Amino acid sequence: MNEWQEQEGTLSPYRVLDLTDEKGLLCGKLLGDLGADVIKVERPNGDPARSIGPFYHDEVDPEKSLFWWAFNTSKRGITLDIELPEGQEIFKKLVKTADFVIESFHPGYMDRLGLGYYELEKINPGIIMVSITPFGQTGPYKDYKGPDIVLWAMGGQMYPCGENDRPPLRISDRSQASLYGALTGTVGALMALHYRQVTGQGQQVDVSIQEALSQYTNQLTCDWDMMKIIKRRGGHILPHIKLNIRRIWECKDGYVLWFYFFGPAAKKRNLPLVEWMHEEGMADDFLMSVDWEALDFTIVSQELVDRVGETTSRFFMAHTKSELLEGSAKRKIALSPVATSTDITENVQLTSRDYWKALEHPELNTYVNYPGSFAKFSKVMINPSHRAPLIGEHNDDIYKELISASAESETAEQIMTKKDTSKEEKGERATTPLQGIKVIDFSWYAAAPIATKILADYGATVIKIEGTTKPDIQRTMGAFKDDIPGVNRNGDFNQWNAGKFSISLNLAKPEAIELAKRLITCADIVVDNFAAGVMGKLGLGYEELKRIKPDIIVLSTSMQGQTGPYKSLPGFGFHLAALSGFYHITGWPDREPMGPDGPYTDFIVPRFAALAILAALDYRRRTNI
Repeated sequence: MNEWQEQEGTLSPYRVLDLTDEKGLLCGKLLGDLGADVIKVERPNGDPARSIGPFYHDEVDPEKSLFWWAFNTSKRGITLDIELPEGQEIFKKLVKTADFVIESFHPGYMDRLGLGYYELEKINPGIIMVSITPFGQTGPYKDYKGPDIVLWAMGGQMYPCGENDRPPLRISDRSQASLYGALTGTVGALMALHYRQVTGQGQQVDVSIQEALSQYTNQLTCDWDMMKIIKRRGGHILPHIKLNIRRIWECKDGYVLWFYFFGPAAKKRNLPLVEWMHEEGMADDFLMSVDWEALDFTIVSQELVDRVGETTSRFFMAHTKSELLEGSAKRKIALSPVATSTDITENVQLTSRDYWKALEHPELNTYVNYPGSFAKFSKVMINPSHRAPLIGEHNDDIYKELISASAESETAEQIMTKKDTSKEEKGERATTPLQGIKVIDFSWYAAAPIATKILADYGATVIKIEGTTKPDIQRTMGAFKDDIPGVNRNGDFNQWNAGKFSISLNLAKPEAIELAKRLITCADIVVDNFAAGVMGKLGLGYEELKRIKPDIIVLSTSMQGQTGPYKSLPGFGFHLAALSGFYHITGWPDREPMGPDGPYTDFIVPRFAALAILAALDYRRRTNI
């Protein structure tokens, strides 16, 4: 930790050299927000990303790019020309003090400068290089250019996004694909760090943004694998269903996201809204007569869907977004406003969780509000620590540190001498980063199961716990092999839970809770995505689990967190995407918002969840708490 860092974070001992452009800036930001000492290395006249608008008060200035500010918090900054021999020598000296180098140059560029991974590992055997490029370091596309719109298309995210009578869409954001790649690179960096702690070896992490996007295309590839279906565009059409199921509804002052369920969950999901409409005298006889338990997608008619929709539309048009949100929270209805930028900044849930962070800009004599941490940690405070660096702002400090070779700096070489050698002493060799890590997975549906699948992919032992009478709902919906339903035939479930073990427990029974606790005493991590408070009511809350396993790491991924006035609002990735602003910025200007394809945030959250777990694991290893 250096004087620029105000408090310890989960990654405080580590140093990162950030050479990335917009394809990788988020990677360095996240590592910095988690506490690492991130040094942004810019060319002498500043990074090209400083020219990306919009700009503070619309003043075009490399020090006032809001894009630059957003993705470079928690970093120090230096200028250095690594294309000059003297610059290369200085960079090599910096590498001796570092744990990570992150870069996003074209494949081969760093090698041509004599700064590729195989040269840097000679200087620092423990160095971890994260390379983030459009198509990876190998393959026939490796030298192709990949602007964001191309990657969005080639990653499979664009084709199903939009309306069926118009061309495909992408989210109206400059760098959505690159943000996927950078987040994937951050997870890869910490996976490599865990591997280094056991083996002493650094490595290169090769991130293809195309591959990162292709991993999570909301059933696009699964539909084809299971049923040979090419998913259609159309924001109101759910996968595999020919019915036009409406998701976006106009209200008094904007739009809300709501959709009717059909099948096993229909009564539970639909009746609270219907009863609310009835209370206000807006539910007609037809709507009140619908037998939700008797309907599923295979027998319901478009005529019924449309007639129910007419009544529902009139109800929504009689209310504002805030009225609908308040009423939904009270009745536990899965409805969300389609939030605008203003709505997000005024969101009472975010405010109640102290999400926004005011960072000082002394050069402007003001403070600016920034988004806060992606997760709340119980042991340490994780937040952006300071605003983005000015051009060359920390040249004097960092170059003086380099000259003095301060003994206080904990280098990669020093960290390596303290690595866990228990496996080596036993004559064993780690083959995967998370070998020996045990995870108890109570999660269901998509986001959290995908996160635990990431852990399983990298060697963790993951035990999935499902109810005996209520298995994971994903087993009962979506694409079935050969279109034959069955709890073990669902493509999405198998895709998101591969590599795990499974047991069934009826958690309504005390003996099942005791068995779950026995499993947890042997575990490192517990994951759930139940509504806030559910695990506590089961006797499996964090405080109880900490009592029986003091070093347990618990990840809870409910939709809006464990605290705040809307902590219990139900919903899926569709709803969170609407709340987060993704629906508002996706669509045609002459039509209602479309939103991205499917439950979009269910495929962003898993990487953030995995990152939080990896950071917590490293903090536990270093501190024994």
